[in-house]
Amino acid sequence: MTGHVGIAIDSKTILHTSGRKGEPYPLAISIKDWGKRYSKTKVIRPNSSSLGEKAATMAKKYFKGKKISYNIPSATLKGSKYTYCSQLVWKSYYKAGKSYETASQIGNAGRLTWKVPLKILPYDFSNKTYVKHNGFKFVKSTWGKVQ
Repeated sequence: MTGHVGIAIDSKTILHTSGRKGEPYPLAISIKDWGKRYSKTKVIRPNSSSLGEKAATMAKKYFKGKKISYNIPSATLKGSKYTYCSQLVWKSYYKAGKSYETASQIGNAGRLTWKVPLKILPYDFSNKTYVKHNGFKFVKSTWGKVQ
């Protein structure tokens, strides 16, 4: 399984793009429906609530109701012709002023070098090291109720 991510755009709605048949474009669904589809979701939030609010605003501006086709190979992080789930989340934060970075290891010493990746993966948003480095935190989730 490759994983999936979405972004809360208000207290009751998640915006995502799944690439499922019948869902070729970004789609807003209720948190309740998200919980039914993706019951094992891990929830992360930025340490700054204002950053989270800005990212939600950018997600609505750039993705909600837009006919941007799902296409992982053709989508670029900053592009707008195609999208995929983790690109939608990454770009929403990027437009809010945050470039979520990933790391690569240099040599045998284990030192990490941080940079904006060419592609962002769903699991990049649940990697504990990445979450901490980028100023996010894990929060408990109970589906059907936002905490």
